[in-house]
Amino acid sequence: MMSKLTIDILPSSKSDISIFLIAMCVSGLFIYLFSLAVYMILLLSLIIHELGHYFANKIYGKNISEVHFSIYKPSYVSSIGKRNEIESMLISIAGPIFGILTILLIPFLYGTFNVSEDTFFTARIIIFVQLFNLIPVNNYDGAYVYSSILNRNKSKLQSAVKFILVYSIVIAYSLVLYVLLHFI
Repeated sequence: MMSKLTIDILPSSKSDISIFLIAMCVSGLFIYLFSLAVYMILLLSLIIHELGHYFANKIYGKNISEVHFSIYKPSYVSSIGKRNEIESMLISIAGPIFGILTILLIPFLYGTFNVSEDTFFTARIIIFVQLFNLIPVNNYDGAYVYSSILNRNKSKLQSAVKFILVYSIVIAYSLVLYVLLHFI
């Protein structure tokens, strides 16, 4: 079965326009403050992240219905068929693992094996983004990982949801504080 590949570069509806404008402003600010090379490597890590989900689905024999990339909305890989909790968890974790492995490409992308300040900076941003994606909040990989774990024990789901919400807020604020202290 042939899977559908979609790439959103421009907004397709009125509701997408404000999200697109905010994303473009943040992207422009990022490029201005850091560099275009760091920004492009970060985008590459996000593509590799989605390829991680794609390959994990293929390993488990799932048919891919759509691979969607966007610069202003969440990207995703949709598969057809039921998955058990372990498969779902491993497919969800595959994206961040592949994204973090992008760090191994950075020396090649900068054209040297010399470790520079840009190399460390880009690696830290990639790690931050991939770990941020593991926060158990709706539409992030972390939500799918934790729901896979909780589905194995559905009787504890209600109390676990409250724990996850508190955990998510603590992790999110910790990551923001980390960025403020280390990058700015």
